[in-house]
Amino acid sequence: MPDLTFTYSNRPFSAIITIVIGLALAAVFAWFAIAEDNPEFDLFGGTLTGWQATTLIWLIVALMLVIAGLGLRILIGFRRNVREVSLGPTALRAPKVPLSRRMVTVPYEQITDIARQRIFRDTILVISHTGGEIRIPRLYLPSADAFTQIESELMTRWAAARRT
Repeated sequence: MPDLTFTYSNRPFSAIITIVIGLALAAVFAWFAIAEDNPEFDLFGGTLTGWQATTLIWLIVALMLVIAGLGLRILIGFRRNVREVSLGPTALRAPKVPLSRRMVTVPYEQITDIARQRIFRDTILVISHTGGEIRIPRLYLPSADAFTQIESELMTRWAAARRT
């Protein structure tokens, strides 16, 4: 059986949206903290005023900046991190989850189940094995044909490994 390798396509849109939303919310809350002389903040039935409200607002600004930073880190990671699904003669090699840098190698005989899972508008191939699960989303592959080819070839190789 020949090796089959499919490189994941990067989907930077979600990282860019995370950066934009994080920075926008940080700017709005920072403006609110600076512009208000005596801010009030209603929280779980109580009201924070003065320095307590200002402190909470600046903590929210810091949290939004951290979220934007994580989005930026993911965006930069796309450039450095090449992820792929590889079907070798004896084992499957793929990232445990789509954004992970850590590749997992699973011999076909250790696979216990292969199933399709539908989440929102994406179809995910869930490969259960003795050490956990690997998820291969259709959206991260170059085409729907690549997803179908991986699924059928994986089923064939898994069936052959169980017969031996």
